[in-house]
Amino acid sequence: MLHNRLLQLGASPLLPHQDADDQHYLGIDGTLHPWTRQLFDVLEEHYLQHLSPSLTFIPDDEPLPPLLRLVRSSNTNAQASTSTSNSKLPSLAPQADSSAGRIHKAVVERNDRMTMQTHFQDVRLLRLVAHDSEGSFGYETGDVAVLQPENSAAEVQRFLDAAGWADTADTLFELRANSDAPFVEGQLATLRTLLTRHLSPLSVPRMSFFDVMRHWAPKGSLQREKLNEFCGSAPQGQSHNEGADELYEYAMRVRRTCTEVMEEFDEVRIPPDYILDLLPPLRAREFSIACAKETNERIVELAIALVKYRTRLDKPRRGVCSRWVETLEPGTTLPVRFKRGTLRLPQSPQTPVVFVGPGTGVAPIRALVQQRVRSLPARNSDPNNTLVFLGCRHSQRDWLFGDDWKKLAGEDAQSSPTLRYFLAASREAEDGGKTYVQDKIVEQSALVWDALRPSRRATHVPGLSNGHTDARIGGGYVMISGSSGSMPSGVRKAVEQVAVEHGGYTEQQAKEYVEGMLTDGRWQEECWS
Repeated sequence: MLHNRLLQLGASPLLPHQDADDQHYLGIDGTLHPWTRQLFDVLEEHYLQHLSPSLTFIPDDEPLPPLLRLVRSSNTNAQASTSTSNSKLPSLAPQADSSAGRIHKAVVERNDRMTMQTHFQDVRLLRLVAHDSEGSFGYETGDVAVLQPENSAAEVQRFLDAAGWADTADTLFELRANSDAPFVEGQLATLRTLLTRHLSPLSVPRMSFFDVMRHWAPKGSLQREKLNEFCGSAPQGQSHNEGADELYEYAMRVRRTCTEVMEEFDEVRIPPDYILDLLPPLRAREFSIACAKETNERIVELAIALVKYRTRLDKPRRGVCSRWVETLEPGTTLPVRFKRGTLRLPQSPQTPVVFVGPGTGVAPIRALVQQRVRSLPARNSDPNNTLVFLGCRHSQRDWLFGDDWKKLAGEDAQSSPTLRYFLAASREAEDGGKTYVQDKIVEQSALVWDALRPSRRATHVPGLSNGHTDARIGGGYVMISGSSGSMPSGVRKAVEQVAVEHGGYTEQQAKEYVEGMLTDGRWQEECWS
C-alpha cells in the first residue's frame, strides 16, 4: 500500500518492489536479504559521489557496534535480588505488551496430566490460584492468560559454556544502550539472568544469528568460511542460493538450537556485549483460559499440550515453554498477565450457540459453556440451544474434560441436561476411517440448521430465491477454537453444506450466509498455529 501510494505521488522506485514472503523456507530473510543487497548496490551506484570524502564504507567483515554495553557494576548489594527476581527487565520481551494488562502474582495449585500415560501427547491441566495479596484475578470469561516461561538452569549453563561466558555468568552488569534502546538503560542484570528469563538460546537461529557469529570466528578458519557462506558472502563460483539452502538444511529444517550451533562452531568467541544482537527475546506464551470467571474469580485453569517432536537429529526436540511447564511444582509462584480473547457469548442465554473445540481448543469453549450454563434459567433450558462439537484421537486417552461434558449433558443421574455434545474420536473407527468435528456437524445437520437458521422475525430480502431471509439477521452463533490448520475451513464448508441441505440455499447463497454471520459477529474464531 505504501509503495503504491508513493507511485501515485510521483515517486520513482530505486529498484523493483518486492514483498517479503513469510512462507519462504528461510522466513522473511529469504526475500529480505537478497533485496537489501540490491538496495545497497543501487545506493552505491547512484549516491556514492554525493558522500563526503571523509566517509568510508564499513567493510563487510567488520562488526557493527553492539546494541548494548555491559558495564561491570559496583552495586554488590543488588547481586542477590537480581539473580532471583521474576520481574526484572520485563521490557526485554516486547511481545509481552501493555495490552496484556498488569502483572498478577499466581500460585500453582495443580499441574496434572490430563491424557493417559500411554498416549503419545502429554496435556497438562495447570490450575493457578491468585496470591493472597492479589484477592482475585482481573480477567473476563473468554480471556487469554499470558505466561512468561524460563529456560532451565542446565540449558542456560550449557549456552554459557558454549559461548565461553561461564566465568562472568554471575557478574552483575549495568546495561547501557549504544542505540535508541531506553528500555534497558541503567538496569542491572547478570548474563545468567538474561539467559534464564529474557533471551532464547533454545530458539532456532535465523540468519542474523549467523551474521553476528561470523564476525567473531578466526579469520581464515574453515568455520568463518562456512558462516560466510550461510550469510550469503559466498566464495567465487557459489551463488547466494546455495548458501541459503545449506543454512536451511543445517538449522531450520532440523530445528537446531542456538546453543547447539554455538557448540559446533567452537572457535567462535563473541563478546558478551553482543548478547542482544545474538539472541531473540524469550517470547511470552498465550493460553486460552479454560474456566469461567463466574465459577471462582481466584482460579485460572489452562489446558497446555507439551510440545515434543523428533527431527533428523538424534536428540528429540522439546518446546521451551513445555519444558518449563512440566517442571512447575504445586506452590510455585509465577507472574501472569491477561489479555482479551476473541470469543464472546451473545447477550441472551437463550440464543442458540454451536461450539466447536477439538483438542486443546476445548479450553475457551469450556469456559464459555460454564458461563452460559450459570446464566440459564433453572427450568425450561433447551439442550438443543447449546451444541458442542468436540474432537480427540481416542475417547479413553485424550478426551479433555470428558467428565464435565457428560455431566452437563445429563448423563449422570444427578444432573439435568443443559447441552448436547458430539465427540469426534478420529482414530477409533474400526475400518480405519477418520472422523473430525466437521463430519459430526454434517451428521447432525438438522440440529445445527435449527440453531443457525435466520430468525423468523427476519424480513424477505430481494435476490434470495424461495423466500429466504437475510442471513445477517437473527439466528444462532458459531464459535470455533483450536488449530488454525484445515479445521476452521472444514467447519465452514460443513456449515455451508448444512445451509444447502436444510435451508434450500444454493452454494453461493450458503457462502453469503456464512459471510453474513461473520460480519455480524455471529461467527467467531480463536485459532492458533
